[in-house]
Amino acid sequence: MHRTPRTALATAAVATVLLGSGCTTLVPGLPAPSGASSGTAAPSAPVETDGVAWMDKICGAMLPAVQTMSTQPPLNSGNPATMVDGLSTYLEKASTAVDGAITGMAAAGPSPIQGGDEAVAALTTTLSTFRDKAKEAQGKIDAIDTSNSRALATELPKAIEPLTELASLPNPAAELESNPELDAAAEKAPKCQQVDSQIN
Repeated sequence: MHRTPRTALATAAVATVLLGSGCTTLVPGLPAPSGASSGTAAPSAPVETDGVAWMDKICGAMLPAVQTMSTQPPLNSGNPATMVDGLSTYLEKASTAVDGAITGMAAAGPSPIQGGDEAVAALTTTLSTFRDKAKEAQGKIDAIDTSNSRALATELPKAIEPLTELASLPNPAAELESNPELDAAAEKAPKCQQVDSQIN
């Protein structure tokens, strides 16, 4: 990672927010979205004493969600019904993937690096908000009558509105950007490198 001194996990956190309020066009004048996750209690994990191994678990939990959200739905199919159905499916998959990320990060156990728990808590809050907004948008999208072009043009912007709110979320990477030890651990963690390459 030869950019600024921030970890791959920080990059993933920022990407999560950006993917949620992307600028792909669904129909003329409409911005397009992404998905998010659920707080299922994870089984207690053995305490990890190695910072690199712990970061690898955190990034490993994030990786499937980042990969899922990086796969764009068929937004330009030319068929409104296909487009709306594809967007709904995408949001559902993204929500499920982010649920898995939250559960996986919790299962990694307490951080052996000072500040790591706070960083994961901030990221978990962002992911939870992302998931909730994605599910809200999906519910509205599923209610759209795609056979009615007028309804599609007016209801779709309203349906994706919850996703545009993600752009104003606080940056969950702040805790990571200012922690050299977390950054150094992420540089050595293979899964963090995979997250980084997936985003860039």
